[in-house]
Order: sequence, then structure tokens, then C-alpha cells
Amino acid sequence: MGIREESFTTTYSRQIIACNNCETDYSIYPPSSEYISNMPHPCPRGDYQKSFFVCINCNQRNTFYWHKRHREDRVV
Repeated sequence: MGIREESFTTTYSRQIIACNNCETDYSIYPPSSEYISNMPHPCPRGDYQKSFFVCINCNQRNTFYWHKRHREDRVV
């Protein structure tokens, strides 16, 4: 039995990311309220969560990293 789509949380903002190879767009959601922005490289602080998706168009594995919001990153 597969996981139903309704069981996924959509509380966090949807973000669009493109395949590195063919530029097909994908909707991704942050894994938690802690990790809120995706980047192509790991955070230099080491507090990131590695993730990936395989493109359905070209079968390319795309790796990206979820970053935490740091106190000094906040806009005043």
C-alpha cells in the first residue's frame, strides 16, 4: 500500500526547483519548519539536510541541500 498524497504536510511554502540537466520544474516542500530554503551547495556551517530527486524527463539525479534560517540571516 502506497502513501497517500494527503498524508504529506503542506504547511511549509512550496518551492520550485529545476532539473540541472533538462530544466524540468519540480515542486518541493521543506522537510520541516527548521530547514526552509534549498540551495545547490551545502551550508558552510554544516547544519543542512541533503536531499535529491530523479527527473522523470531525463532520469538525472539532482542533489540539493535544505538550509536552516540563521539568526543573522533575518531581515530587520
